[in-house]
Amino acid sequence: MFDKLINKIFEWVAVLLITSLIFWLALTQPILPTTQEVRFQLGDVQQMQKQVIKLSSITRTPEFDNLRPPARYIHKQFKQYGEARYQPYESSIGQVNNVILSFGPDTKDVIVIGAHYDSYEGLAGANDNASGVAVLLELARLLSVQHNLPMRIELVAYALSEGRYHETEDMGSFYHAKNMKKEGKHVSMMMSLDGVGYFTSEENSQKHRFSFMKYFYPTRGNYIRISGRLKDIREVRTVKKGFSKVDDLKTYSVNIPEVISYIHSSDNFNYWIHGYPAVLISDTGKQRYNAHHTAHDVAENLDYQQMALIVQALGEVIVDLSIKYLETEEKKKKAKSNA
Repeated sequence: MFDKLINKIFEWVAVLLITSLIFWLALTQPILPTTQEVRFQLGDVQQMQKQVIKLSSITRTPEFDNLRPPARYIHKQFKQYGEARYQPYESSIGQVNNVILSFGPDTKDVIVIGAHYDSYEGLAGANDNASGVAVLLELARLLSVQHNLPMRIELVAYALSEGRYHETEDMGSFYHAKNMKKEGKHVSMMMSLDGVGYFTSEENSQKHRFSFMKYFYPTRGNYIRISGRLKDIREVRTVKKGFSKVDDLKTYSVNIPEVISYIHSSDNFNYWIHGYPAVLISDTGKQRYNAHHTAHDVAENLDYQQMALIVQALGEVIVDLSIKYLETEEKKKKAKSNA
């Protein structure tokens, strides 16, 4: 009798351990350390700081037509690196504009990297989301000297995302994703940049939405997080693998069912709606940053060295996806010639 009880306890412990391991693997998507050489250039720290300061000084709220000045500024910056274009669309407040800059040939497969440029209630919004736009602009500068891109890379600054426009069809990302679908494009990867500039090594500075997560993630807010649905495990791993190549950039990831609202709190959600894979790249916002959605979210709070590393990491992801695209196209050619 005693032996049977011991065996039963052992079985339950084994089941619990295996279940916990599977949960840990699915949630955190661990990546083995890599020694691969970094192939993409580091972002310019001073340039991004300059961009955040400038964007923070521009009122970026829909009221009184205040979305036009930041759109014009972003368009002017994009024009330095290629054929920038406005993408106008009708919203509940009238016509607004996404701003787009594309690189590479006009392939059916597209990588989209986007960041919203409006701010919450007209605040300076240095981290939310001048930081995301600054990374986008710096990435544009570095991509402009990459002459052998095999597929379309589309950088998009979205018009509406904050406040009452959040999770509505007024969002710039909703319109962009809808238009991609209409044009028959295949978005192979969408990366949303939303609040990517605040890092701190203070103990217990990092909070988590669910208490159990403290057993899986750090208590110091000194890392970038990549978030996605369970069905986006492959995409999250791809992005995390690229980020892991960049030294001094601590990266964690989370894959949770999309019904849990905190992981679809940005523009990635609209690509899910239209059937595309998408991930959110963020410093976790209010789970770390006390100045989130306040007047204290200002440029001097941000860590521009970490933002420069994020630019480099995004470049690594683009390089990896480009190689994968070329390999897939080559396989298609061989299959066609053998048919």
